[in-house]
Amino acid sequence: MTPKALTAVGLTGAVTKVYDGVNTIANLTTANYRITGFVGAEGATIGVATGTFDAGANMQGPGSAVSSAVLSAGSYTPNAGTVLSNYDLSAVVGVSAHGNIGAITPATLTVAAVGVDKVYGAADPALTYTTGAFQFGDNAGSVLSGALSRVAGENVGSYAIGQNTLVANTNYILAYTGSTLDITLSITSKPITPKALAAMGLTSSVNMGGFNIVYRETPAEAQLQAGSNIANGSSYNEFSDFDYPQIYFVRAKIVRNPSDSAPGHNLLGSW
Repeated sequence: MTPKALTAVGLTGAVTKVYDGVNTIANLTTANYRITGFVGAEGATIGVATGTFDAGANMQGPGSAVSSAVLSAGSYTPNAGTVLSNYDLSAVVGVSAHGNIGAITPATLTVAAVGVDKVYGAADPALTYTTGAFQFGDNAGSVLSGALSRVAGENVGSYAIGQNTLVANTNYILAYTGSTLDITLSITSKPITPKALAAMGLTSSVNMGGFNIVYRETPAEAQLQAGSNIANGSSYNEFSDFDYPQIYFVRAKIVRNPSDSAPGHNLLGSW
């Protein structure tokens, strides 16, 4: 008795992966293999999970051609009650299984606009963005095209930055996050120089009966000056100053010479 020949092995069902920049596949299962030539309920399973997308690595399918890795005799595991030696495996060994069962779906690429600002009246800065990870050897130059734009307006405020014409190629789904361009006022700080204040109608020195009450920068410097000798018993004291402007009050009590029988005089001057 001669062994019965197994006539073919193929792929069935569906197999899918997300774009990763390469054409390999690693998720074939035993259910994806179809072997013809067994008798009755006999059969075998194939546990080879790897293969390739025949059309390349780019987004494709469904229904794209897929080939398994090359099969060997060891790739076949007989079902219960099946004896593989009863079969000739020549047609199903040293070959790949094929089938139009594949699909490569786009990968997600995140793109986020970078927020910028400008001073009112200035030209817009460039609108830029950051990206997430690319697959394999891809980069922004090979994947993205187009540009961002912002809502029109030149008054002070915030203007949304939109995706506009920025798109990715078919291998990616672009997930966009916006930002804003903010227009602000320019405020330049300048030093303020205090302006000197002068008491109206007063001078820095007031002459009273031969005694000059003289203005000074601080209360401690306020002093009473005499046009002649100050008599015995003469006295003065200063009081009350303000933060700004600095205006001081000096009170002077002048007692005439004891030989003068006239009563004393109180003087009050301010400036």
